[in-house]
Amino acid sequence: MSPNQIRRHWRRWWRSLAPALLVLLIGTSAAGLTASVFRDAEHRHAETALVQRAQDTRTALAAEVRRYIDALQDLSVATAAQSDLTAQDFTMITSRMRHERLPGASAVLFIAASGTFQYGRMVDTPADWPAVVPGLDPATPDRQAADRAEAASAMAAARSSGQITASLPLPFASAGEAQTSPAIVLAGPVYAGPATPDAAAFRGWVLLTLRIDPVLAQALQRSADDTTRVVVSDVTDPTSPVPVAGSESGTDAPGRRVDLTVATRSWLLTVTTTGPLVTGPAAYTDEATFAGGLLITIVLAAVAWLLSTSRERALARVEQSTAALRADIARREAAEAQLRDRESELAGFLAVTAHDLRTPLTNVAAYADLLSEIAAEDLDPTCRGFLDRIGSGTRRMTRLIDDLLDFARAENAPLRPQPIDLHDLFTEVVSEHTAHLGDGRPNIDLGPLPTIHGDLATLRRLLDNLLGNAIKYVRHGDTAQVSIGARREPDGWRIEVADRGIGIPPEKHQAVFAAFHRDRAAEGYPGTGLGLAICKRIAERHGGHIGVEANPGGGSRFWFTLPAVPRVEQVADADGTTPATALTNTR
Repeated sequence: MSPNQIRRHWRRWWRSLAPALLVLLIGTSAAGLTASVFRDAEHRHAETALVQRAQDTRTALAAEVRRYIDALQDLSVATAAQSDLTAQDFTMITSRMRHERLPGASAVLFIAASGTFQYGRMVDTPADWPAVVPGLDPATPDRQAADRAEAASAMAAARSSGQITASLPLPFASAGEAQTSPAIVLAGPVYAGPATPDAAAFRGWVLLTLRIDPVLAQALQRSADDTTRVVVSDVTDPTSPVPVAGSESGTDAPGRRVDLTVATRSWLLTVTTTGPLVTGPAAYTDEATFAGGLLITIVLAAVAWLLSTSRERALARVEQSTAALRADIARREAAEAQLRDRESELAGFLAVTAHDLRTPLTNVAAYADLLSEIAAEDLDPTCRGFLDRIGSGTRRMTRLIDDLLDFARAENAPLRPQPIDLHDLFTEVVSEHTAHLGDGRPNIDLGPLPTIHGDLATLRRLLDNLLGNAIKYVRHGDTAQVSIGARREPDGWRIEVADRGIGIPPEKHQAVFAAFHRDRAAEGYPGTGLGLAICKRIAERHGGHIGVEANPGGGSRFWFTLPAVPRVEQVADADGTTPATALTNTR
């Protein structure tokens, strides 16, 4: 290959590859962008789910702690109602708490206002509640718990506020356990009841030692699953947060923080999860989107490459063909002449084929009619229905063959112009359409029509199609209303056929003249979709035009024009013997 050929070859190769690379780049970028949008949506969904889970955990933990506070409040009220509180009374009052299923409680105490320990009770259900109180010997309960600075602070706050108050977390260990876990002391003030001798006098405090880990576990069973991790901290003093419950081990995922107020203390809940928050098909939306987009991009790039290479091959063939045509003008003219011969042969073939199809169809229809007449009484309704369908089908096929022949002849068949009185011609066509009808005859108003110069057979077909459509396309149960007229125009005549039928949408006014076109509104009406296409060819071969417009008041107004003075050209018939003429417009 010469250098010029090599350069031309590389240029063509690059031109064919560039569109595919561009499609690949754009498609990959679009797929990545779409996948990132879905990924962001997934992250937002996960964030929303985590926020909801944190709120649910907060609500469940608040409700769970509230049970303990309510139990202590009931104990405070019951203790205050005693006129002369004894150890036996306190034991009987606190014995009810074992039945309330409070897994985080450890022991309850009553501390007298005088500073002397009065009564204490260990919770006696070891399987549910631990048996050790921070700083309290279970065998000989004393006031060690109250001596703790945290409990003393809670007791002081409870007395000053008159409400149950929680302490800071205290180290706690169950019996037989070496490790400690945080616990809090709930302190409730006790004021003598109104029916007691010392009514409204401050008697002391009831204390409830509470471990938060069991309480948190109980709350998580109600509000979350096994993948949820919660860390609870006391942040009443924001500068010195103190762990209350939970563990930060097991996950590095970012958490959602929510505040919770417990007995005048401020807690901070940090909620995280060890598992995915978005599961199922939604968790893989971004990957699936990117994979699908990439696959579509590859397919489109391949198609672009094939189209580009096809274009280059086509251009090369065009160049070769152009060079060949320029080198041999005579061969091209011979090919055109041969093509015209082939068109003539095709038209003849169509006519012969239609004739050959029509003959057996005629035989089928005749035998079906004959069988229906001879054996009608011997056939059951099903068989007679079959015969009716055969007859209907053959008639539709015959109409289709006739329309196909007319459609082909309307383009190339020679015209034989002669003076034609359109009024007489329309009268004959109207009679053909209405003579066989009884009471349901259409109302046809035939106005004055001119005498024009044209081909009788084709113009009859044009008028027959327009009138037939005006009568056929009416609403079921209505009588056709048709008005036929003409008006003079500067360059000829305009013939109009107006009806009050189902009408044609304005956007379909051009499409109805295309071959085999049938509008949705025409469903349920017989037809092949060739009638108006035949009319268009006939009008144009006579040097005119055809169109349709809305008829004021409903329906459609079809019109066609014919030139006033046609130019006549002599042409030969198909057999080459009888002279015929063709019409052309001389505007």
